[in-house]
This record gives sequence, C-alpha cells and structure tokens, in this order.
Amino acid sequence: MIAAPDILLLAEGPLAERLTRPLPPDAVNVRPEPFAALEALAKRPYRVVLLTAPQPDLGQLASAIRRLQPDARILGLCHPADEPELLAIDRATLEDYYILPLAPREWRGILQSEALPETPQASPASLSSEQTRRLIDAARDGEALAGCLETMVAEVCGAGTGWAELDAVPASAHAVLLLETPTPRVLWADAPLETDARHRRWFSALREIVPSLAALAGRVEALHRLATIDDLTGLYNRRYFLHFAQQLLQRAQRQRFRVTLLLYDIDDFKRYNDQFGHAVGDEILHQTARMMRSITRKHDVVARVGGDEFAVLFWEAGPPRQPNSQPPQSAYALADRFRQAVNSHRFDSLGPDARGVLTISGGLASFPWDGRTVEELLKSADDALLSAKRCGKNNIRIVGDFEDE
Repeated sequence: MIAAPDILLLAEGPLAERLTRPLPPDAVNVRPEPFAALEALAKRPYRVVLLTAPQPDLGQLASAIRRLQPDARILGLCHPADEPELLAIDRATLEDYYILPLAPREWRGILQSEALPETPQASPASLSSEQTRRLIDAARDGEALAGCLETMVAEVCGAGTGWAELDAVPASAHAVLLLETPTPRVLWADAPLETDARHRRWFSALREIVPSLAALAGRVEALHRLATIDDLTGLYNRRYFLHFAQQLLQRAQRQRFRVTLLLYDIDDFKRYNDQFGHAVGDEILHQTARMMRSITRKHDVVARVGGDEFAVLFWEAGPPRQPNSQPPQSAYALADRFRQAVNSHRFDSLGPDARGVLTISGGLASFPWDGRTVEELLKSADDALLSAKRCGKNNIRIVGDFEDE
C-alpha cells in the first residue's frame, strides 16, 4: 500500500465516492463545499489539496487556499469540458491539474510523499509551529485574528501592548503592526525591539504572514456569510437554521434545558405582492425581519426559512418543565410583542394609510414535549401556525391550545 500524505479533496456526491474508492481509508479528508474545505484547512496543514471543477469562483478559492497553506500542493481535477476553468488559474496558485478519470499512475503521482516539498522548520527567530497554528485557527474572522495577535505579541514582548489608531500609539512604543481587517488598526508593543535582534526577526516574520491571514479571514467571513445569511433580510437562512437547530437540540438533550420554536408568517402576503409589486413585498420582509431581531434576545436565532415564513429559536438554561406546567410564557410574550409591533407599524411603502394593515400568525412548539427532532418540532409549530390561521389570523398559538378545536 502506498504511504499516502494528508490530502484534502473538495468534491461531493458520486464524484467524491469514485475518486476515493481506490485510496487507503484514511488517505483523504473529503469536503463537499468550499466553506467546509476552508474550515478544514484553517485547522491544520495538508500536504495536497485537490480541487474539482467546475466550482463557483474557483480561481479566488484556489488563491485563498494558497494563502492559507503556502507549502501545500494544490492540484485540479476536471472532466475535459471543464479544462478551461483550470487553465485560467495562475500556475503559481494551481500547481497542476489532471483530466478525469484518473489513471492509477496519476494517483501514484499525487500520493507519493517524495514528490512533495518538505515543510521548512521554523528558525528560533521565526514563528514557531504552535504560533503559526494559533494564527491560522484564528483566521476565521478579523476580530479573532486581532485578539490572537495581541495575545501573542504580549507573550513575546511582555506587558505594554495594544491596538490603537496610528496617531494614538504611545511615544515609547518600538514595534507596530498594521492590520486592515475588519478596520485599519495598529498593534503596538512597548518593548526595545531595536536592541534585540531575535525580537526584530520574530516581529519581521509576523509582519510577513499577517497580510495573508487577514485576507484569508476576510475571505472566510465572506464565504460564511454566503453560506449562512439570507441576502434579502440579513437573517440566517434555512440551511444554517436547520444545522444550528439540530446541534442545539442535541445539547438540550444532554443538558436538559428547554428549547422553544416560533414559526410565523405574514398573513395574506401574496396579496401584498400582487397589489403592490415584489419590490414592496421585499421591503415588508426586510422591515419585519428587522423588527423581530430588535425584540429578541441576543442569543436567540432568527431565520428566514421560506418565502414569507420565519423561524425563531428561544432557549435558556434551566430545569425542564414538569407535567401540566405552564407553557413557555417568556417565548410567548416575546412573540406576541412582535405580533403587536407589526400590527401597529407604519409600512410607508404601502401608502399613507398603512398603519395596522399588516398582521402575522405564528405557532409555538417546545422541545422535548412537542418534538424530539428538528423535523418533529417544525411539524408541531406548523400545526400551531395553521391553527392560528383557522382562528382568524393575527394571533400566536401554542401547541396544545388547539386540540379541542
């Protein structure tokens, strides 16, 4: 069996299965989406990264991977029709590419470790492998990277470090480092680096790697937003909601706390779209989303899960409800406050008499009493929402309130 190096493969479905079938079981880490691949690459180094074409924005993705893993071999895989997409990528970024299906000798060329460059060892004056790992892990967003840099500089240079505008850096500071994400700032260190060659070389190495990490942080943030945020409303999208809800219910099962789901939509929304046009309909969705976000707590998750359908997850640590106890009054109070806010809000795009013309209906369901999975909880909340519609709309119903209808 060939001794395989660490490989990350960006591919999905049947293609990923066909590509990994002839390989040793632990040879490849398969990631189906670019965002998931970047997350994996941020956690540890890989010797080979395989990108399959076509992919959206493949050239920029390859550049981001090269900045993140400068010592990795980045190779492309494609069918003949997609070859132009790989040819358009700079060879300094994409080392080579292969046409599918791969021949056994081509797999051997990818897998053979002697064909790979050795990772250079850090000199005593350079960043250590542990420091590099910490910086790469922190490159998930600008704030995390800034915090890691500040901690690391303080560890090396001692007390007297901080972020500031350039004109606010103390006169005694001897080392500065510019970070342009999320906003231009200067990290200063009050240490005599000009008399310490070791410190000077260390800070120089830090300056060399920071721009690439900052660019990566911006790229990861952008990909994360594309993958999780609804463009119209700025709320989380359905994909993120389902992923987060599944994780939250698993944690709630272990730690025994309550989770309440509110599912709501705008009553007769289609009529507003037909009467005023889709631009006005979009503005209604945007404003109602902003109103809901303003009345929920910071940790509550608000998502757009359909055209005019929204979901909110409420939870708080506490003992589980007892049989025959009251329903989740805090979640109900927030939901009903939102209903009243929508009912009294003036939507200027609907004309001068717009106050009070919009209403919402919603359904509340709680874990684990009304459902033990995300699908069961959504079904229970949807049943309560339908009950609210049958009862004249413009109200919030809790599972159990409509059993005798």
